[in-house]
Amino acid sequence: LSYAGYEYFRPATEVSLNEYMTTPGQVKNIILSDGTKVWLNAHSVLIVSEPFLNNTREVLLVGEGYFEVAHNPEKPFVVKTQKLKTKVLGTHFNISAYIDDNKHEVKLYEGKIELGAIDSPENKMLIKPGEKVIFNRDDNGFEIYVTDLGKPAEWRDGVIRFYDEDLYSIAKVLERRFNTKILVADDLVGNLHFTANFDEEPLDKIFELLKEAHDFKFTKLKDSIIIQSKKNNI
Repeated sequence: LSYAGYEYFRPATEVSLNEYMTTPGQVKNIILSDGTKVWLNAHSVLIVSEPFLNNTREVLLVGEGYFEVAHNPEKPFVVKTQKLKTKVLGTHFNISAYIDDNKHEVKLYEGKIELGAIDSPENKMLIKPGEKVIFNRDDNGFEIYVTDLGKPAEWRDGVIRFYDEDLYSIAKVLERRFNTKILVADDLVGNLHFTANFDEEPLDKIFELLKEAHDFKFTKLKDSIIIQSKKNNI
């Protein structure tokens, strides 16, 4: 009787909570139950209850992911991060929302998305293709830029691209890519800005090339790197 009761009341569709994760330096491609394609960047986690039921498709992202959402006007696709909620029907976009980053970034390549702050539900906006939005966790504020976003999520192909980014931000990206702790010792060097592309260069070579734009010192230890300014010539 117990078994018969279980079979009678058991949901017609079995649902499982799936956790996809990447290690430092790893990129992973995932196809969700609705056909949505997701690429996870290094040191990221995606949590999904599959298959999607009811009227929404919702996932939780920690880190960075590129999404090609399967179009379904009846079921919006929602990506939640620690501080942001991104709602779409079918589109291509990139979200970078690492917990240790003060600023989170959303780039839209195709379609339309609604972006909102989880702590301030009334604070939301619509984003169009070619727009990049920076969300500041300190004040729940948005900054929007219209720019050439280039090829979508080049990190999927192993490319590292920096556009007018400070060395603090660059160090975090390189830490995740090479699984090496990078300490920026002072603001003088940390606030230097760089624009550069890297493909298969090792970490030492990347710092040598960055030094050609702004000179600084970097010291390689056993499992970490320390970056310091040359105060007399920066």
